[in-house]
Amino acid sequence: REAEALTPAARDWAVPGGYSVADAFLLVFHHWGGRIGLDMAALYPAWRRLTYKVAARPAVARVLAAEEIVL
Repeated sequence: REAEALTPAARDWAVPGGYSVADAFLLVFHHWGGRIGLDMAALYPAWRRLTYKVAARPAVARVLAAEEIVL
């Protein structure tokens, strides 16, 4: 539940002030949670919103497509 606490609805990114490596790592961990069968949308809605926001960044979207990763 710590990741959910890092992504409150009132804040755009995990670290106040802007996008950081923490946001990228949270995307990876969110993806892994889904791969092991956790219902990430139900359990961590704020974290899920952050994940899709990170995934929408052009560089991240290119990497996800190149690696054939579907969130």
